[in-house]
Amino acid sequence: MCGIAGIVDPKNSVSKEDIQKMIQPLSYRGPDDEGITIRQASKVAIGLGHKRLSIIDLSVGGHQPKSFQHLDIVLNGEIYNYIEIRKLLISQGYTFDSDSDTEVVLKSFHCWGEACVTKFIGMFAICIFDSKAEKLYLCRDRLGVKPLYYYHKNNVFLFASELKALISAPQFNTHVNLSVVPTFIQYGYIPGSNSIYESTYKLEPGSWGILDCKSHQFNTYKYWDLIHVFDQKTSNVSYSDALDYTETIITSSCELRMVADVPIGIFLSGGYDSTLVTSILANKGYKDLKTFTIGFPGGIDESQDAKKIAAHLGTQHTSMDCSIDEVKKILIDLPLIFDEPCGDISCIPTIMVSRLAAKNVKVALSADGGDESFAGYNGYFNTINRMEKINSIPSIFNPFIQIASKLINNSNFGSDVLAHKLKGLATFQTNPNIHQFILDSSKVPDRSIKKLMQNNNILSLFDKIDNIEDKGNNILLSHFKTSLPDYLLVKVDRATMSASIEAREPLLDHRLVEFAATLPFKYKNDGRTSKRILKDIVHKYVPKAIMDRPKTGFDLPIFKWLKGDMSWMIDQYLGSDAIKNSGIFNANEVNKLVASFRQDRLVYKSIIWHLIVFQMWHSFWNKN
Repeated sequence: MCGIAGIVDPKNSVSKEDIQKMIQPLSYRGPDDEGITIRQASKVAIGLGHKRLSIIDLSVGGHQPKSFQHLDIVLNGEIYNYIEIRKLLISQGYTFDSDSDTEVVLKSFHCWGEACVTKFIGMFAICIFDSKAEKLYLCRDRLGVKPLYYYHKNNVFLFASELKALISAPQFNTHVNLSVVPTFIQYGYIPGSNSIYESTYKLEPGSWGILDCKSHQFNTYKYWDLIHVFDQKTSNVSYSDALDYTETIITSSCELRMVADVPIGIFLSGGYDSTLVTSILANKGYKDLKTFTIGFPGGIDESQDAKKIAAHLGTQHTSMDCSIDEVKKILIDLPLIFDEPCGDISCIPTIMVSRLAAKNVKVALSADGGDESFAGYNGYFNTINRMEKINSIPSIFNPFIQIASKLINNSNFGSDVLAHKLKGLATFQTNPNIHQFILDSSKVPDRSIKKLMQNNNILSLFDKIDNIEDKGNNILLSHFKTSLPDYLLVKVDRATMSASIEAREPLLDHRLVEFAATLPFKYKNDGRTSKRILKDIVHKYVPKAIMDRPKTGFDLPIFKWLKGDMSWMIDQYLGSDAIKNSGIFNANEVNKLVASFRQDRLVYKSIIWHLIVFQMWHSFWNKN
């Protein structure tokens, strides 16, 4: 895992010092080595920078940027099947100077062009400059495990693994993109290609971006899209065969992710997904597996369950309790680690477990993605049930619901909660789009946000997703396209990288995602058992008695603390002076929200944390 950055400047004035300024803030992503390459094209100068976290080929052979003929590359991530691809390239006449996967990617591009990415199993953000074609190529892995931002304005093009590198470039303009702030407050993340800064974007998962250095035009296209994956005909495979093949793919995925020249561990939360990864590797004979857990006394705490599982599987287990004092220490670093605000409360324990693991390993397997592929979240059937109830309302009532929704939402009559529910009901009646229904169900009410914002326009930042045949898979697709890449994977990447540790995601292997998408939904969730097929695999290795308990999560009692030992955060970041200084929110409305929260009358408590996170971010980066 590494950090990458670069500049394409039409004034032909890119220096090593400019690139050094960009990669220096990424040092924790790559503390082992760094490299810079400057190239000149006919109309622009190009600078590529790299900070290396040495995982495969620890020698100088893994140094980047790496060059071959007219191509230069910087790569963040890992190609797990690089040995297999290397053999294929050797059969085509290529020779190799190193044992690194970067050289394999570079020569794959030389051999097959953009189609090379279809051969990769891995997580990656790639930049390749082709001096012959005078084009800069960016590529991001299928599920969006690895981040890649770019800035494009006045023919200047910048790219980097994180925003803090872009901010360090002399050409970057740090104007906040106010149009995305309402969406962040509603959901806790910024979706799609959008970013917190103007003229700055994320390259979307499964995409190529190509900059023509002569015309300065930048175009993107999808080489892999989940919509096509989920919109396939449901397989008629038997449950028994599906179970066996699912385990085969997961085993392959786990074993590929054990390839490294440094120690590897596993984040073991005590839930089914992390237990699945650990048990499969233990069953395959991997000795001295190291597992790590964080406990939450006073909150949701599965650490004792994780200890039982670790003991059963014979791992070398390390556990640490998450205390409020440890949380306070991490809060100081939060806006630096998350240079785009992230409202996921569990980013704090994820940072904590990453720091714990980093004392012993350099790579950790994380089990994200099981809920999305195999319908693990508790709300899946609740969502389907709610939609069915709406559809059962006699059509004679529809005009009255539409009128009532418009009247209440265009006035201050009634509560924001009532207005929100009526609007969601009316919207689904006229446009029964499942993706939109999920978005509407999971956000803070529009009316609350309009009161809160000084500029009360709320733009729709989410891509439209048309309904597919299977309602259950429609829900999974919605999560895959929104909260997974832009919320959960952002959390894992920034948290682990802040501790200079590489997180690998065996349950997000695209082969597994593609296979699971074709399975009958009842194999994944039959209405009684979520993640049914994964649980049946786990029960082969860990007794059901150890595992059979309600689904929880990786969480901590933040709202309890905000009313007690951490109430200072509300005073510091949501006080009238702080709100007026940022100039984005209505101070009177913030005061009302704070009062409701402290009196236990606030329905959507997440809005308080999202406001605090944003204000922390704004204060930190406004000063820096």
